Amino acid sequence: MQNGSSGVDEYLAALPSQARRALGQLRSTLLELLPDGEERLSYGMPAVCVGGKAVVGYSASAKHCSIHPMDGTTVAALADELAGYHTSKGTIRFPPEALPPRALIASIVERRLAAMRR
Repeated sequence: MQNGSSGVDEYLAALPSQARRALGQLRSTLLELLPDGEERLSYGMPAVCVGGKAVVGYSASAKHCSIHPMDGTTVAALADELAGYHTSKGTIRFPPEALPPRALIASIVERRLAAMRR
């Protein structure tokens, strides 16, 4: 993992404007929800970490943006809340113009923090 927000800033700066705007908003929300979190690059994507462990990562590709809960259980546990999103075991995809609501992002963070305490 690369420490600090400079790697995250570089990652975001390289994105097309719509993805940069969406992930910038997601970044702000995650940092509000995780005030003790540290930003790092993990697996080549921005992530917010607590206690040295990645809680949630995020990324952009050519056609969508993604939230990565950094485990294999959160997406399945929140399946009802994630109806309507394209998901895989560890990824939630959304169009850059349709950032998931703050309440959903908060549910993802809460679920991850609970799993990390186990």
